[in-house]
Amino acid sequence: MKQNQPIPPKLAKKLLVRFLRIDLQEEVMGDLDEQFYVTLKKKPLFRARLNYWYQVINYMRPFAIDQSKSINSNHHAMYQNYLKIAWRNLSKQKMYAAIKIGGFALGIAACLLIALFIRDELSYDQHFPDRDCLYRVIGERNYEGDVLKGVHFPAPLANTLMQDYPDVEKAGRFLASELFGAGSNYHTYVLLRPDAEADRLEAKLHGIIDEYWLPAWQAAGRTDALKLSKSVSFKLQPITDIHLRSEGIRDRLVHSDIRLVWLFGAIAGFIMIIACINFINLSTARSANRAREVGLRKGVGSSHGNLVRQFLTESVLFSLISFILGAIIAWLFLPYFNRLAAKSLVFPWAVDKSGCRDRFLPSKYIPHPA
Repeated sequence: MKQNQPIPPKLAKKLLVRFLRIDLQEEVMGDLDEQFYVTLKKKPLFRARLNYWYQVINYMRPFAIDQSKSINSNHHAMYQNYLKIAWRNLSKQKMYAAIKIGGFALGIAACLLIALFIRDELSYDQHFPDRDCLYRVIGERNYEGDVLKGVHFPAPLANTLMQDYPDVEKAGRFLASELFGAGSNYHTYVLLRPDAEADRLEAKLHGIIDEYWLPAWQAAGRTDALKLSKSVSFKLQPITDIHLRSEGIRDRLVHSDIRLVWLFGAIAGFIMIIACINFINLSTARSANRAREVGLRKGVGSSHGNLVRQFLTESVLFSLISFILGAIIAWLFLPYFNRLAAKSLVFPWAVDKSGCRDRFLPSKYIPHPA
């Protein structure tokens, strides 16, 4: 007895049994198996199996297909009839259709506008290829209960970070006075190495205060220099958090708030839930008035499945029209929404002719090399 003898592909055999006429199965499968082993003697196993698949597909012809297993050819005409009936009902009940479609469309339009707003808020500084390793340096001072957070540092800080800390691959800065007239202070950014951990580096950064800042304060005659040095620490803020998570940080930049994003998301969800409930309630109320139609259809032999498909087709048609109408409403009101939100939002499939958005991004200002 031969061990591990190659056999025809099982999936191809199952497919053949599924669609082939019963009276042809034994003869055809025998011929294909014989042809498989003949081919196997002359060609590799892969070619023999590929030829078997080709022969199976070649039998997918009307004369060989078992009509009792094939898809009912009347399905297409049946769904056409469902659509006609749905459109006829929509045309007859214009007020009902207007309320149902209009309410759902307004809800969709509101959700689309809010979704564009949220998408824009979450897109800030996402274009950097190394954004997961980019951080902004923040100074935090907790002195006698007074907590201050800032981002303005002396120019040499960027060089010090690169020289004293191997975890820092690159460091850069831009002069704050060029933008805001804040004196010779710099915003400092660092690019960490892929294997570096920001939390560990933060703990080490206090060495800058002990080595450089404390001696300078003592030389300046500050009697509270030691106490001050213990109250100051460095934090690393991911660059993708700058726009939405900079509450309390004095950087003189225009920010939003992640809580606003969550609030708008909750509002959009609430609007959509209300719109769906209204849509379902109207459908339920209308179904009570169609009892006569359901009884008549059952009387002429319509099955429960056919009735379900009929009502589902109508719901899908109403939903599709609502979505299209909602997208049009959102597109029409987008300029007014942009004016209200002070943004330049566009639909993802629309072309932004200006080539850029009129918004502030910290990335617009290229950091000076350290």
